[in-house]
Amino acid sequence: MLQGHFTDTLLADSYRDYNNPVFAFWSFFRGMTAPIFFFSAGLIFTFLLLKDGRSLQKNERVKKGIRRAFMLIGLAYLLRFNINALVYFDYFKIEHFHSMFAVDVLHCMGLALLSLIGVYALHTVSLVPLPRLLIFTGLMVFFISPDVEAADWSWLPLPIAAYFMKSFSVFTVVPWIGYSLLGGVLGYYLHKRPAIAFTGWFPAAMIGGGLMLHFYSTKWFKLLHVFTGWDNFQMLGNYNYLFIELGHAVIVAAIIMYITPLWKRMPSLVLKIGSETLTVYTVHYIMLYGAVFGIGLSYFWKHSLTPLQCLIGALLFEAFFIWMVVHIETLRKYWERYVVATVEYIGKATRVMSAFAWHRAFRRQARPFLAANLPQVYRLLPKSLRQ
Repeated sequence: MLQGHFTDTLLADSYRDYNNPVFAFWSFFRGMTAPIFFFSAGLIFTFLLLKDGRSLQKNERVKKGIRRAFMLIGLAYLLRFNINALVYFDYFKIEHFHSMFAVDVLHCMGLALLSLIGVYALHTVSLVPLPRLLIFTGLMVFFISPDVEAADWSWLPLPIAAYFMKSFSVFTVVPWIGYSLLGGVLGYYLHKRPAIAFTGWFPAAMIGGGLMLHFYSTKWFKLLHVFTGWDNFQMLGNYNYLFIELGHAVIVAAIIMYITPLWKRMPSLVLKIGSETLTVYTVHYIMLYGAVFGIGLSYFWKHSLTPLQCLIGALLFEAFFIWMVVHIETLRKYWERYVVATVEYIGKATRVMSAFAWHRAFRRQARPFLAANLPQVYRLLPKSLRQ
């Protein structure tokens, strides 16, 4: 993820040539990251959800999952927050606020967790086997994705429409939560029969299934279109990245099953990095994209580096995060002792000044902005503020 985001953000456009075998190889493996991430998240969460064993109302994993989901969505909006639109009062333009509502991977991951919990709740109420529900909902999310992508969502408020508009958001709910739902199917079977992961034949069957999805799923959709006449099958067959990447995610999961018994003692650093993935994602987002303040590596070198510069930079970028995880406890103490305390002090010292500045800004900038762009909100203001 780290080197993929670093290279994709900073590599100059003149070097993005798919006829170049090195770039094509890198791009192929980079495209596997998100499907594997969503698929494995659905697998792990479903496994832990069923492992709890208690009813829906008492299941601790359900409560933790809901809290985690809303935390991820809240963090996603915080990382998208553009403080410049609030600090610089001549920055009151509606397009600066639009970017805050673009949906990213954390939004979709939060909704994926809520979807898994919802399907599990439906299973407990309807008594329909959980894997059937997960397969049905996961496949339907994929099957309807062409309709969702082609639909006009302008009638919805932007914060809601952004979850469906592929032209606006980096990730959209449909189809990405489908990977988590289908990953939950594997999580269900690993919970029921955990020993099959180490039998040898089961990972081999998964690799076979993944290869079939990679090489034959496009043909399957074209045949389905011939038999059913549903245009969605034709569109999925013409641009079949969903099921090809699903095959890749299944193959990677199978390879991990093969490797795990051989790697009897997992290095503590690997486990520690795995436990700090959200921290790593948040810090890398701020450093690379300039979250909140708008000043990151992309601000200075977006699409401007050579391949050699990207290679060296990506290695240093990853080395920094390995160092950060190794010293994460010390860094957290420093953060709480100095950074948080300093921010609180500055906040208290500037509260009165901010109040005066906001009062002036509202009358000079925000009031005309609301009147022109958000008249419904403007009409709700007291007369004293509209004058």
